Formats: sequence, C-alpha cells, structure tokens
Amino acid sequence: MPALIDVPIEQIDRLWRGTLGSATTPTGIEPLRAAEHAFSQMTEPFTREVFRMTSGVRLAVTTEATVLEVDVVASRMRVEGVDAPAAPAVFDLVAGGRDHASAAVETFAYRTFDAVGELVEEVAAAPVTLRFDGLPPRTELELWFPANAAVELRAIRADAPVHPSEDIGPRWVHYGSSISHCVEAERPTQTWPAVAARLAGVDLVNVGVAGNCHLDPFVARAIRDAPATCISLKVGINIAGGDTLKYRTFVPAVHGFLDTVRDGHPQTPILVISPIVCPMLEAQPGPVVPDGDGGYVVRPAAGQPGEIALSLVRMRAVLEEIVARRAAAGENIHYLDGLRLFGEPDLADLPDGVHPSPAGYIRIGERFADAALESGFFSSHRAVPESAT
Repeated sequence: MPALIDVPIEQIDRLWRGTLGSATTPTGIEPLRAAEHAFSQMTEPFTREVFRMTSGVRLAVTTEATVLEVDVVASRMRVEGVDAPAAPAVFDLVAGGRDHASAAVETFAYRTFDAVGELVEEVAAAPVTLRFDGLPPRTELELWFPANAAVELRAIRADAPVHPSEDIGPRWVHYGSSISHCVEAERPTQTWPAVAARLAGVDLVNVGVAGNCHLDPFVARAIRDAPATCISLKVGINIAGGDTLKYRTFVPAVHGFLDTVRDGHPQTPILVISPIVCPMLEAQPGPVVPDGDGGYVVRPAAGQPGEIALSLVRMRAVLEEIVARRAAAGENIHYLDGLRLFGEPDLADLPDGVHPSPAGYIRIGERFADAALESGFFSSHRAVPESAT
C-alpha cells in the first residue's frame, strides 16, 4: 500500500467550498462563513461562534487516492443553563456525487457562553483522525463538514496527490437563520440547503446562522463580494423572534441589504424567502425565549401597536410587497412564500415549535429544489444522484 502523502497546509485554501473566508491558527486552519475581518464587527463571542460553524462547508478534491485521512478538532457550543443533547459531529464523504461514507466525532473542544453571549469557558480537545478507505479511483470527492460544530483542520493525508475539484456547478449563495443552518439535521448532507443543492447540482455557500439572521451589513458586503450565479435570502424569523426590528426599520433594512448585494451583482437572480410556519409568532411579535424544557415561548413587549410590530403574517406581506416593488422597477428579484416550503400540514415535524425535525429539513430541501428548478432560479442542473434523496 502506498504511503500517505501530507497536503501542505498552505494549499488547503484552494480546496474549500462553501466558505467566505478562512483563518490560519497556530496548529491548522479554520474554514469560516464570514470574511475574517467581519468578525471584529460582530457584537459578542456567541455570534462569532455561529459564523465559525461549518454548515455547508466541504473540502472538494480531484484525486486518484483510495485512502483519505483528515485530522480535525471539532468545537461545540454550550450555553449556561441550557441542557442541549450531545449529538455527534458527522462528516459525510461524497464520491463522484454519491454517498460513500460518514464518520462521527464524539470528542469535542467546548466553548461555554452565558445568557448574553459572552464567552465564560474554553475546554480544549486533542485532534481526531478520520479515515476513509476504498475510494473509487479517479474521482471527485467532497468531504462535508458538520453543521453543528466549528472545525479546525489540522492535516490532510492521502495515498495519491489531491487537486482542487474541477467539478464546479452554478454557485448558489444562501443567507438565513437557524432554519437554514440546520443544527438539528442528522448529517451535513441532510441540511435543507445541502439537499436542495445536491438535487439541483449547484455549488452551495450556506450563510445560515443560528439566531443571527438580522440583515447585518457585513453579511450583505460578503455576499456582494462573493462570486454567485444565484442568491437567496430567507429572512424574518430571527427578527420577529427577537423583536429586533419594527416595521419602520425592517423595510429600509431589507432594501439596504438588497442594495448592497446589488452593488456586486447587478443582474444576478435574487430570491427572497419569507419564514416557514411558526405558530407562536404567526399572529403576534416576539421575543421568543427558551421555556427551560426544550421548547420556546413568546413574551411580547406590552402595548406594541399592531402597525409597527412584526408578526409572521405581517412580515410575509411586507416582504412580498418589497419584492413586488423592486421587480416592477425592472430588478431580477423574486419572492417565495416560506409556507410553500413548510406550513401547517407539516407541524408534526416542528418538535420545539420553531425548528423542523431532520425529516422536515429534508422535505424543505426537496420542495425548494423543485420550486427553484421549476422557476429557473437554478440556471442549470445535472443528473440527480440516487443518494441525494
């Protein structure tokens, strides 16, 4: 058996897909879903941690190797007073478009945050080696990183040289909340954006950031500067759930975000997606807070006038109106009602009242791929691999 060859760390940046940046550490490299300089504009360590998590991130290589090894340190978040299940961090290897193998990391570094998002404790961990054998020769490989962890890559080894993948489809950049981040998905290829991207044969960049889809200008600038064939923005649930914007500020914030994106993508199709169903927010504004028992409850501020507060019903109407006005002015922009992706008939797969179940995420991905392909939002697609569903 040939000896394994180390990939020089300085070459790894050419192998990433699904990132908007990376950071070199003293011991390796971290893929990032925001430009490195944007982290200085984030309000607290909790937000920075969410943008470090690797939903949609993967290594994409062309190689004749039959063995691939990676050394990784996976880091998990803890919040004081919240007892979250300790699910493994799964890595999925896709070979030639088909599922080949999965490997789980169950030993983690931890960062613990307090209720206002400040870092209170860090616990280190030793790297874990993941080995994938029996790779088909002369193939394209994608190693999908977990949605529910941040990852530092320490080393890559293979029994033949690896090169950046040449199999590049149309590039889809998607921005959204935890419902696009999909921490609850069982595997990284089963987040709904990953399901949709694989079905449509597009190259995904998933800027789904749990609790942090607030139309931040640094995200708009990152999307402006990123190559993109098509762009989607699934916005609203974090704003309604956090009660962070009222009608007066929400409308110009959406326009401002879109204007910034348009500075870099004047003709690129943009799809604005409104929130999926969330019964507790349909008719009243947030904020939504944990109930201490694994679910959520709404505790709205007293005396909010209906015209300035944003329930989801109101927010969907506002988003549709914004898109209609811009489209009427000639912009290549479109609207998709989130209830088409996940509505009242799907409530059995909304276990905490906010986030879909793993099966729910897969259903959203399938529905989105169908809608996007039917409308022409994804400008081209390839044959669907059987394993994608």
